[in-house]
Amino acid sequence: TRTTESTFDNETITRTETVAVDLESEQKRIETTNDTVGSNTTTVWNGTMVKTYDADENTVSEYEVTGTTLLPTLELLTNETMLNYEYAGSETINGEEMYVLEATPSEEMTGDTEASITVYLDTETHFPEKVEQQSETEDFEYSSTTTYENTRLNGEIPDSTFDLDLPGDVEDLSEPTMPDISEYE
Repeated sequence: TRTTESTFDNETITRTETVAVDLESEQKRIETTNDTVGSNTTTVWNGTMVKTYDADENTVSEYEVTGTTLLPTLELLTNETMLNYEYAGSETINGEEMYVLEATPSEEMTGDTEASITVYLDTETHFPEKVEQQSETEDFEYSSTTTYENTRLNGEIPDSTFDLDLPGDVEDLSEPTMPDISEYE
């Protein structure tokens, strides 16, 4: 379960999602379980196609993707050219001992933006259980905290997890609807 609370210029948005990822078969499923913006969606990805079902609108859309990653935040955190880490000690979060790392983003990543990232790693699995980010310019302030709970690593995930069961009356938004066009000489 991934919960992200983001604040941009004093407006806060919270989103909680259940995420399942199978890196070997390049599949991912994200179910939004709570969102202050009101989105009740389930998204599945099989490596090349993304399908999203919006239960509130009873719509589905499917599109092709290229060049994306299954776990973009985690991949960024392991990119040594983008972040420079410094060990800042340890801390207990929810009864679990965590290593605390302060990360300085590269100028390539931030440009003129002042930014910092703090990562809390589980001392046993080294999985980032919490990530705090702050950035600031003359024009805006942004902060976010992402927490991961009930994390299982290297567990079996049934193939059916990546199926998207849709109601029979779902509206398919995959193909854009175009107006009827008549041709005249």
